[in-house]
Amino acid sequence: MEIEINPNVFAAPRNRPPGMDPNVAYQPMLEHRNQAFDWISKTAIKLYYDSGAASVPPKVLDWLRRKDLSPIGGTPGTPLPDPDGAYKVAVIGDMGEGSPAQDRNTKQIMRWRPTHVATVGDNVYPLGRERDWAKRFDPHYEELRMSTTWQPALGNHDYYAGDLTPYFKRFPQLKGQAYYSWSLGPADFFVIDTEQRLDGASAQHAWLEQALAGSHAAYKVIQMHRPMVSSRAGSIGRNIYGSLGPMLAKYGVQLVLAGHEHGYERSVPLKGTTFMVVGGGGATTYGYPGRMPDHTQVRTGRNHHLEMAYNAAEMVLRAVDDRGSVYDTFRLTPNGKVTEADGSVTQAASGATELALETVAAGAPA
Repeated sequence: MEIEINPNVFAAPRNRPPGMDPNVAYQPMLEHRNQAFDWISKTAIKLYYDSGAASVPPKVLDWLRRKDLSPIGGTPGTPLPDPDGAYKVAVIGDMGEGSPAQDRNTKQIMRWRPTHVATVGDNVYPLGRERDWAKRFDPHYEELRMSTTWQPALGNHDYYAGDLTPYFKRFPQLKGQAYYSWSLGPADFFVIDTEQRLDGASAQHAWLEQALAGSHAAYKVIQMHRPMVSSRAGSIGRNIYGSLGPMLAKYGVQLVLAGHEHGYERSVPLKGTTFMVVGGGGATTYGYPGRMPDHTQVRTGRNHHLEMAYNAAEMVLRAVDDRGSVYDTFRLTPNGKVTEADGSVTQAASGATELALETVAAGAPA
């Protein structure tokens, strides 16, 4: 369970955390920081996990979220098969809690046999300390990591201890870089750090624009933690969408993968981009109260991972829960077109929906 009383509290410390590349600009999000609340929040999280209170029996969790285990919206149909000669990437986020659901998800991923694992942050709970990694991450992914290459994104819980040495120790290929890009076949992935600034005057914004401009891949995928577009994005998400939305459309980004919210959500195409929340990798999930927004195609509070299988012509994506059930599957093509499992074309967001999102983003507090 992510205990974040105020979603506007950023986790990146004021000073560069140990482990990060000293040659790359460090610009933490500080606008919403309050040192007193920061200390109280982190202390509460620490006590919650270290006391064992986070170990709620799986049957109890299933009972608590019984009304939100079925997907709302979408057309699951028959799961689409992998395309011929597909590159295979498993996506997980919000997972390092040391839970039974985390282990069940790992088993499902291993059955599919991907070559790569991409994470969308909150790789470990509660604070990103070495002891957290050693207890809630290492033993749960040891076998999977032996057969796959990992490309992670940072989340707020990875930052909370103020020391990224344990994170970069486990991913030495990153060489201390909090944001970076990687490629696999016809897809380029751009991993951004949502605990650092992303506004137009930031170093990360400039890096991303340059990287996207130089990409000629069939697919351009953004990999991040805090979502831009979702049922719960809030002011932080609106700020990020306001800063990066025009760039996504300009350079033809087809897919944005995020976490932070403990559940699954997929948007309809917004100016050619599909936004997804893949936050059910092992941490306790929670439901989605209220009416589903117009920009959402499907959402559910299940523990899950995402399977991405693609070649140059098409990308097939399947959301698989921790019991092995595929509950959302769709096809994405390089032009941003989305087709559901039943063959129907997913209607893009209306002009009114796009305008509403852009207007809210433009008016969001800094």
